[in-house]
Amino acid sequence: PLYGGIGYYIVIGIDDYLNEDHILPGPVDDAKAVYKALFEDNKLAGMGELLINGKAKKADIKYWIEEAAYLAEGSEDYLVIYFSGNAGVNFLSHWDDNGEPDDSQVISDIELEEWLSEFPGQVTLIVDGAHSETMADGKLFEPFALRGDTNYTVLAGARDGQKVTHDPELGHSVFTYWFLRGLTSRAADSPPKDRDITTKELYEYTKAEMYRYFNNNTDGDYHVPYFFEGFYGDSVIYRY
Repeated sequence: PLYGGIGYYIVIGIDDYLNEDHILPGPVDDAKAVYKALFEDNKLAGMGELLINGKAKKADIKYWIEEAAYLAEGSEDYLVIYFSGNAGVNFLSHWDDNGEPDDSQVISDIELEEWLSEFPGQVTLIVDGAHSETMADGKLFEPFALRGDTNYTVLAGARDGQKVTHDPELGHSVFTYWFLRGLTSRAADSPPKDRDITTKELYEYTKAEMYRYFNNNTDGDYHVPYFFEGFYGDSVIYRY
């Protein structure tokens, strides 16, 4: 095996926010499908936690990241986090976000980096949300949040200034649909097929499929995935 360590998988999906009147289309279905594919159907050794709506309070998300850091035994262990829900420039919204424009009411890139910094191994963050590139774009905040440490790899569903699209016919957001497709069909495993899939392979596959889906990025609602490779973008996060 390529890993001597343990993989920790935290999957978050929020569609019914505590302080919002409407339900978002997709995030919970996306998270459940990602948890099944990325954790339950993954032959890599690992531990997983699925956080849906009320179980995805800010304190819960922080707790499970800290728990992974506590259980991890060394630099060979790795952490993969998937998030689907409200996001904005340099932040993710937890379930009990009160909607105020205050860093203390969201999970900023800086705060997330502080939580993740306790994990001894590599960290992969996958975000399906508007402006999600900004979690690692190196702008506005110092020390560039997740971009400031090569242990971090970020795969985001949209660039800065772009929203994300949910397609009811696909049953998922466009990004998550192709992300899942890359795993479940094994199509992201680029030749020579070695039964291992890396974050970089998922990015390359998802980018190409989304480009075609959005008619060569000419559709008005197109968005483009983003990849910050860090040092471990080519490391395996899925094995079949």
